[in-house]
Amino acid sequence: MGFQNRPKKLQIKRHEQSLFFIAFLIVVLLSAVYLRIFKNNYYNITEFFPYIIMTIILLLLLLVLCNLRQSQIHLREKSKALAMQESLYRNVFERAPIGIALLDNRDGFLQEKFISINPMGESILGRDIANLKTVRWPDITHPDDLPAELEHFQRFSRGEIDSYYYEKRYLRPDSSIIWVKVKIADFSAGAFCDSMFLCLIEDISERKASEAALSESERSKAVFLSSLQGMAYRCLCDQQYTMEFVSEGCLALTGYEPLSFINNRDLSFGDIVAPEFKQWLRNEWDKALTQRIIFRADYEIVTKSGIRKWVQEHGQGVFDADGNIEALEGIIFDITEQKKQKAQIVRLSEHDFLTGLYNRVYMNKKMKWFDQPGYWPLTIMICDIDGLRMVNDAYGYDEGDRLINEAGCLLQEICQDNDVIGRLSGGEFMLLLPDTDNETARQIIQKIDDNVNRYNQAQKQSLYKMSLTIGYGIKDSYNQSLEETLKTADKYIKNRKLINQNSAHSAIVSSIMATLYAKSQETEKHGQRLSSLCLMIGEHLGLEQKELDDLQLLSILHDIGKIGVDDSILNKPGKLTEEEWVKMKQHPIIGHRIAMATPQLEHIAEYILYHHEHWDGAGYPQGKKGLEIPLLSRILALADAFDAMTEDRLYRKAMPLESALEEIKICAGIQFDPEIAQLFIELISNQQPEA
Repeated sequence: MGFQNRPKKLQIKRHEQSLFFIAFLIVVLLSAVYLRIFKNNYYNITEFFPYIIMTIILLLLLLVLCNLRQSQIHLREKSKALAMQESLYRNVFERAPIGIALLDNRDGFLQEKFISINPMGESILGRDIANLKTVRWPDITHPDDLPAELEHFQRFSRGEIDSYYYEKRYLRPDSSIIWVKVKIADFSAGAFCDSMFLCLIEDISERKASEAALSESERSKAVFLSSLQGMAYRCLCDQQYTMEFVSEGCLALTGYEPLSFINNRDLSFGDIVAPEFKQWLRNEWDKALTQRIIFRADYEIVTKSGIRKWVQEHGQGVFDADGNIEALEGIIFDITEQKKQKAQIVRLSEHDFLTGLYNRVYMNKKMKWFDQPGYWPLTIMICDIDGLRMVNDAYGYDEGDRLINEAGCLLQEICQDNDVIGRLSGGEFMLLLPDTDNETARQIIQKIDDNVNRYNQAQKQSLYKMSLTIGYGIKDSYNQSLEETLKTADKYIKNRKLINQNSAHSAIVSSIMATLYAKSQETEKHGQRLSSLCLMIGEHLGLEQKELDDLQLLSILHDIGKIGVDDSILNKPGKLTEEEWVKMKQHPIIGHRIAMATPQLEHIAEYILYHHEHWDGAGYPQGKKGLEIPLLSRILALADAFDAMTEDRLYRKAMPLESALEEIKICAGIQFDPEIAQLFIELISNQQPEA
């Protein structure tokens, strides 16, 4: 910079020296004239005329030089300003963050040519100026955008507008497409440039991508909100919850159209909140907004049809930059069914599924609740159904369940308002009787017995009788724990079972046999004949009295399992099908289960199970053979077969005695124990048993 400016400064300094020298000469000349004329009294003025002319010329020359000086200064300033403007233009043009292009429209629309373009423009278009000079403006414009731009440009060409903005797409050499925003404006540069125009190009690809993403997001949001089961909303934070936006789910949730709530056109959302929840809901929102946390609440609304619905709301506050609440946003779901299911789950968790009474879990919880002086003396009573297991085995679990339900109903009848009854398990029930002393407990037991007796009287056609064993314990002080009270009740019930068990079980056995006889007309007589035959064999085999007693009981109850076989199979006049035989062969197993469930019959359960086994192992249900089969089962098997052959059946006539004995002889060692068969043939041959 210093070397460039030095010649200019030197020129300026020399010019000033010239002006100073001329001014000095003028002063000298004027001084000489003055001395000559006025000091020396020279009156011949013509003599000094050349001096005067010279002085005037010098003065004029001085004026010209001064004017020239001013012109030089002005020209220098103009040049400097022009240089600055050129530098500014160049910097702006080269470094502008948007594309700037100069185009010539001399040949008309669709014939525009690029004259100049800045680096940013080249970058946006993906083409340098050399390439752009070989193409026309429309060549690089997306075809879909040309028609609309043509309308704008024609108005611009006609002078109707001096500029216009337009968003369009450019085609780049690499086949990519870029979105731009262009401004077309006049290029004012004199008459020789009247066909040129300026084009400003802004890359808006990112904005367009964002807009597309936003549009897709809004579309997805609209689809989501339209299919949303709940109601999305935005509302003011006021007492009415004035809605600014409500999704389509509003109709299904409330019965009202969404527009009904917008700006409280027909009603406010606060109007449909159940009265008992209004203030609570407001308080919960205030807490959430104060703590800046997500709001969640379950409450009830009243729909347009008057139905109350449980809803769950999730929301949050929308705050401005200053922390002031602007709005509430969230979503509200219908949870009526969930509430019902939850209530049902709670009920199921506390109630017995069969009887509807409370279950063990709830009874234990309630028992602890009653364990306080205000409820003492607290009587804990246990009631157990006698023979339930045998009823299940003999008649099926449906019948056992019916018995449990009937017993539960009878116990409920004696309960007072503060009493609690529940089923613990099986046929066992618990009664919690607060403020109940020993005398009152005895009276309650008597009421239960009376109810059971009345029930049995009313159920004369029933296959069995209901029997309950009852025990209880009483807590009336801190010195006694609940566990001790329960132990007292358990001990009590066990003692009573020792007294009641025989009669109860005998009654049930009698009921089962009556049912068995009813299913088959010959069964009772069959049992009597078998008893005589079995005792005859047993006595000749030298069995002890206990074994003879068991044999006699076995002869009566060996087919007890047929209670579980369908009547159509038992009484079928023809041969059984293979499927029917499979079912028939189940009766020893069923009989075994029934006997095992009855303490008085448990000792003959094994004999019942094996009374259809064969000596050679071809029998059922387990294929036992030889001495693996209990002796009493072998005796019964032979006697049962003989009686079956010598008695009339629905599907055939009785065999002659001789033929039956011959059949036994043939099957000895195959179906029957050979020794017992030989003995039996001898006994029958010598003595025919009573019919």
